[in-house]
Amino acid sequence: SPFDLVEGRGKENLLDPRAEYGALKFAFFIVADRIRLFTFAVFFAAGYLGGHAWPWSHLHEYDGSAARSFLDAMAQGILLFAKTVLVLWAANRLRWAWPRLRPVDLTSFAWRWLLPAAILNFLWVAALIAGGVLR
Repeated sequence: SPFDLVEGRGKENLLDPRAEYGALKFAFFIVADRIRLFTFAVFFAAGYLGGHAWPWSHLHEYDGSAARSFLDAMAQGILLFAKTVLVLWAANRLRWAWPRLRPVDLTSFAWRWLLPAAILNFLWVAALIAGGVLR
């Protein structure tokens, strides 16, 4: 909605935590953002890309030797790291390619499209409830 956007004049923006950072606060902000992105990439690689499993790994037999299991564990760790780096690369490419929008454009979009869409959605659901389709 238009009320979520940070838009103000003069001293109003100084109360916003995103207005200005000192060097150390900005460094903490960047490090926290990178840790968040790395954590997301690890969970995404583990949850959606198969984690440490090789593609088509269910087709191979396991012989059970200790040396083989150590090498497999090392290879699986490297594979999870490689998948994590792939997700980090894709996330950064998306972040760098996404256009930055001015606050004026976002406010205009919110007032012209999002607010009328929310009102229409409210009226549609109210009509469905009044008609007995939804309870």
